[in-house]
Amino acid sequence: MTISALKEIEMQFCQILRLCAVLITKADKKVVIFFIT
Repeated sequence: MTISALKEIEMQFCQILRLCAVLITKADKKVVIFFIT
């Protein structure tokens, strides 16, 4: 794997995490606060 390929995967992974965080926030804000702290 090249470095650019790894960075691409990392960016996609971050986007997925962000999407999950948004969904969890809509479901329950307390859960998000629990995960962040």
